[in-house]
Amino acid sequence: MGTFARPAKSVPARGAARLCYRPAMICGPATKVWLSLLALAGCLGGCGSREDEPPPPAASANTSSIAPPLPSLPEPKLLEREAILLAVTRAASAAASGRDDAEAQRVLDGALFTFPIRFGCGPAGIQPQGDAAAIPAAKTAPAAADRGAANTPPEPLPVEPMSWRYDPARDRLEVTATPDVDLTDAAVATIAGTAYEAVEGFWIQRPWLLEAACPAAAPAAAVAQRASPSLAIAQFHAAEDSRTGRRDDRSYQSVATLPPEQARDLARGFDLVLSGRLRRLKDGKVINCIAAGADARPICIVSAEIQKVELKRGDSGALLAEWSQG
Repeated sequence: MGTFARPAKSVPARGAARLCYRPAMICGPATKVWLSLLALAGCLGGCGSREDEPPPPAASANTSSIAPPLPSLPEPKLLEREAILLAVTRAASAAASGRDDAEAQRVLDGALFTFPIRFGCGPAGIQPQGDAAAIPAAKTAPAAADRGAANTPPEPLPVEPMSWRYDPARDRLEVTATPDVDLTDAAVATIAGTAYEAVEGFWIQRPWLLEAACPAAAPAAAVAQRASPSLAIAQFHAAEDSRTGRRDDRSYQSVATLPPEQARDLARGFDLVLSGRLRRLKDGKVINCIAAGADARPICIVSAEIQKVELKRGDSGALLAEWSQG
């Protein structure tokens, strides 16, 4: 057998290509440089900035989005006694000068309001114990000379629409407020015209007082006078309106048990508090005034939807009774 000679491991001369043990692998200096460039290019491509990335696709027009909730509207401003009285003064001035203020009154329509009416100032409502005035006249036995006229009914005593009465013998407090504005009054009927079939409300005592209060004591030399009513707050009812809220001459009345020690300041009166919304009449005005004469204060009526009525004590503001509509 012949012998195979092992190839001699040659050492290449300087500058020549070197043969590796693995066949077909040329690992010369030029190859290393080329491989290094490929590795560097791959690193730069994989570790590049995200700024080179394309932006995400825009949302489709069909994509639903939830709209933010709308802000709640503020509640209309509450008009109190002073603000209403000042508005009445402006309306009365317009009526006396023959000026149409319907446009100026537009801001009043629909406004919330509360209006206290002070009444019953003074000790007139306190009944003396054992006094004959505490006994109703209709139940008093007639005298012998008057027995022939016993069948004749006595003339009714004038009754104030808003009054109070306290009986210390029975610890009983009775407060009454009866609507006194209706179509029997010529001024009310003129303002209502044929558009309304009923009007219910209250005349305002002492409308020159900007707050609900009892008047100061008059000087001794002053002449006692009672001014004719010139201002009222009332609700106008048309034939097509609901009859649910009508009082039909029924009074607002509170009856309570009150010990004498809690009745010391009843002379400071009581407040009838009307609340609701101002409503314009069909002529476009909330406050309608009629000029009573060149030198007389116009008679004005504030049109309102009366939603709540309260009876309160004037000294402490304590609530005695309340009635709500709707």
